[in-house]
Amino acid sequence: MSRQLNPRAAAARLSWQIIDKGQSLDAVVSDYFASHELLAAADRGLTQELVYGICRWYGELDDAAGALIKKPIRNKDRVIHFVLLVGLYQLRHLDTPSHAAVAETVAACQQLNKGWAKNLINGCLRQYLRDQALQPDQGPASSRNQLSHPAWMLESIGAAWPEYLDTILEANNKRPPMCLRVNRRFGSATNTRDAYLVRLIAAGIPATADPYSSDGVALEKAVAVSMLPD
Repeated sequence: MSRQLNPRAAAARLSWQIIDKGQSLDAVVSDYFASHELLAAADRGLTQELVYGICRWYGELDDAAGALIKKPIRNKDRVIHFVLLVGLYQLRHLDTPSHAAVAETVAACQQLNKGWAKNLINGCLRQYLRDQALQPDQGPASSRNQLSHPAWMLESIGAAWPEYLDTILEANNKRPPMCLRVNRRFGSATNTRDAYLVRLIAAGIPATADPYSSDGVALEKAVAVSMLPD
């Protein structure tokens, strides 16, 4: 995948590989970044955000897409389904201005050599913006497609904790903080959590002590592992 794609086109193709082709999320994303070393940091971040977001919210996004596309997309053009999911994820979960989300997502069709789909994607996303019934807050409270869990997991959690099912599903969809553990078996006697917190702050990475572990550290915002101080 050597061709340079914009983040939305790249996210659509990578998501298609992961969800339809069953490839590993980490491997697909890592391989793409490794083959695009000159990719700008902002484009890299957006691509990753879109891919992880689509995978996290696939059930919800796929349900919304199904309400917009009346005729199934042919298997050979399935990547276009994921272009639509890219657009819907931006409109439902990111603060991307709607005009930018629509225009840039439509442009991804051309980059993926599917120029015929531009009108389809443009029409679907604009219909979504017009139709209040499709907005996240307007669906029935009991609609678990909006909670994006596979059927087998819904059944298992529902059987074990039926009274807490929705609470558990909602908690699962929250983004967890990036947490670290200071390994005191390595380094000098000064290799403590407090000392590492000082190094993190010095590196411009806000963090706090984890209340549940004497060696745990919780970052205010996730960062690449390569940015962490030794």
